[in-house]
Amino acid sequence: NSDDAAVHLRLGALLRELEQHSDASQALLVSLQLQPSAEAYLQLARVRWTQGEQARALSNYRSALELEPSDGQIAAETGWALIE
Repeated sequence: NSDDAAVHLRLGALLRELEQHSDASQALLVSLQLQPSAEAYLQLARVRWTQGEQARALSNYRSALELEPSDGQIAAETGWALIE
């Protein structure tokens, strides 16, 4: 349900900040399975970028942008990733 997805999203974001990227990725993937969201895709893109998985990160950035096309933060990060 959406509450469980939100819990996994917050856990994933926290683990990313703690640089526990593998665990963060797993939590974010669970969140996305429960309820796809732009924020979960964005967080997962950040994790994957940090892990050197640029192609997968770009796919996640694009998924986030598809869900929230008017979000300036997502658009900016996607654009930045594309020029890197």
